[in-house]
Amino acid sequence: MSECGAEGQYVHITPFSLVKYPNLAKALVHQWGHLRWGLFDEYSETESPTFRHEKSFYSSEGTFKPNTCSNRIKGRFSKQCYVGNEKCLLRNGVPASDCKFCPSAPSDTTTSIMGYYYLNGISQFCDKASSSVDAAEHHNTKADTLQNRLCDGRSAWEVMRLHPDFNNLAAGSPSMVTVPTFNIVQQGNQKVVIVMDISGSMSMPYQRLQLEEPSIGAGLREGIKCLTDASASTRGSILLLISDGDEQDYPRISTVRQEVVDSGVVVMSLAFTDQSDIQMVDLATSTGGRSFLYSGLSTSTALLDAFWQSTTVVGDRKHSQNLIQSGAITVSSSNPYSGSFIIDSHVGEDTTIVLSGDRLSFLTITITSPSTYRSDQCDVTSCRLRIPGIAKTGNYTFTVTSTSNSDSNIIYSIQSKQREDNSKGIVTISWTSGGVVDMSKHNLVKMFTSVMRSGAPILGANVTAVFDGSSRQLQLFDNGCGADALENDGIYSAHILPKYLTGNGRTSAKVIVLNKDGSATLIVPLGRRKRSTESLENIKLTTIKADLFERTILSEEVTVINYDASNTNDILAPSKITTLEIISSNSIYRRFGLRFKAVGDDLDDGRATAYDVRMSHDFDKLLEDVNNTHRVMDNITTPQDPGRYEYISVDLPTRYSTYYIGVRAMDENNNTGEMSNIVSLSVITDTQWLVKRGATSSAQVWNRAIIFLIFPFLIHLKF
Repeated sequence: MSECGAEGQYVHITPFSLVKYPNLAKALVHQWGHLRWGLFDEYSETESPTFRHEKSFYSSEGTFKPNTCSNRIKGRFSKQCYVGNEKCLLRNGVPASDCKFCPSAPSDTTTSIMGYYYLNGISQFCDKASSSVDAAEHHNTKADTLQNRLCDGRSAWEVMRLHPDFNNLAAGSPSMVTVPTFNIVQQGNQKVVIVMDISGSMSMPYQRLQLEEPSIGAGLREGIKCLTDASASTRGSILLLISDGDEQDYPRISTVRQEVVDSGVVVMSLAFTDQSDIQMVDLATSTGGRSFLYSGLSTSTALLDAFWQSTTVVGDRKHSQNLIQSGAITVSSSNPYSGSFIIDSHVGEDTTIVLSGDRLSFLTITITSPSTYRSDQCDVTSCRLRIPGIAKTGNYTFTVTSTSNSDSNIIYSIQSKQREDNSKGIVTISWTSGGVVDMSKHNLVKMFTSVMRSGAPILGANVTAVFDGSSRQLQLFDNGCGADALENDGIYSAHILPKYLTGNGRTSAKVIVLNKDGSATLIVPLGRRKRSTESLENIKLTTIKADLFERTILSEEVTVINYDASNTNDILAPSKITTLEIISSNSIYRRFGLRFKAVGDDLDDGRATAYDVRMSHDFDKLLEDVNNTHRVMDNITTPQDPGRYEYISVDLPTRYSTYYIGVRAMDENNNTGEMSNIVSLSVITDTQWLVKRGATSSAQVWNRAIIFLIFPFLIHLKF
């Protein structure tokens, strides 16, 4: 997941869910809220395989209340919702981490689809409380839910109204037919055609159209015709469009754009230098494809990386090619190059080292470990070494040598297909939050990289990105702070700061994902169900060591504007803190312990200077008039590096009031981040909080007994 309001990439629904799920229709709407409108959950139940422990309660009015969008949902706190009725225990004055809220009948509420949607009667999304909104649909801004934390307390409808599906649209007619249409599709043989508007002779293992005279629009039409001649349907086929200049002739891209969209072809655009037409980017996006840029720099591997990434069979894990490594090197007779790479247990078929560049006929590739292989004589146009059969798992050492005294500037790539007997490969995908980085408006873009195996997150990988022409590595983290919305979901994130760029114009970044030191782990279920009707509540998650592995991918291009290298003013504030939570409560001394994760000096980067902790009786005042609230000065820690836990303690002035607290980070120039998620503090005076919210009937328990599966829905949210 990336950010509030961000559209997703896909939803993965298990076959069991489609066949056995008792509330499939509402479950699909719930997941559509994630996928289409970028909504987050409004309950504490975990839908995907992560180690996030969302709390079931928040402290308010002398008691513990459940984290629900609507405060009308009744239920009970218990260690077990589906089997037994073991009471929750207090640990350090707050409910223990295994304490769950078990909802019963929804009473007179109809919300929320993003919360306990499987309850009878739940049918609506929450909305901001007002006289024009039914009270049963009022959003609870004070609950400690992901929706409140990551969407600044906004309700689902407040976020949805900003989406083009609803923004500035008139209400529909009650008689409008809204029954959805589902298209069931299956992956077939995928075809690839390459359309180039430049002259030259690139050796490509795919059918290509090389266009010297016709326009780009004409080339697109010819590409679709080529695909049509090869098969009855073009839908899902790949068209790689390569251009090195602006459009000069008709028909242009805009003329044939709708034809291309209607054909169902996925366009991947590769810009040969940033002078190529920007409409290529829009065309790729509108067809579900991606756009890449090759800067032309001698050290850039983007051309080879983009070509590999664009022509790899999409969705076919069995035959998919994985780019293990790529790089730019210089070799001569006195300056050989030695490197290493990793082959993990998921790849190994058709493992090949490919060299491109000048003076190839003088080169030789040799692998010396774990087995010895040597390339045949390279010629003027080609130099490669293929490991026969299935390459063994392990670390490989390779050397590129030359018999020439002159330097050869070489781009190399190492590729390997997935093993035939292994359908559970490592999948890495990288994307950005937007296409334009405007330095004058502080409109910074985020980069995301998903690292998964069989839909399960890989934790602790080393993920870095380097932009063309830059030597600085941008580190991406899966730590739940700064640019990263959720910890341990397998999506690594970072802001793209000015120091990682080199100037105005279009650029792209190579992303390298590594587990060389063996520190990465994979989330797996600790046990399996014995039968399909068995409760899943007791199935726990654990981690196992992941294979040593490496992958290389190319992130889509971005355009930088208003870049000024001479401007050294510190204008970037620390990121917003979204991880503030209660960890202890002492009723005698009215003292609460809280923790949160540190953010950076410039968003995620560097170390902040100080924390500004604010407290008020008025929830809204912390958001709208924070400078006129009480500043807590005692027991405030000095900022640590981003991602580290910070601990503070706060004493309440009185016992019988609810207070609200938030924190924001500041840098050395008093640039101040946004107010954090707000936490409510109230000394517990209600000794019956465990039993007051009503009981859950056995029928209601049984109806929910098969609600959640291990890995039932896997959602990746994208801007």
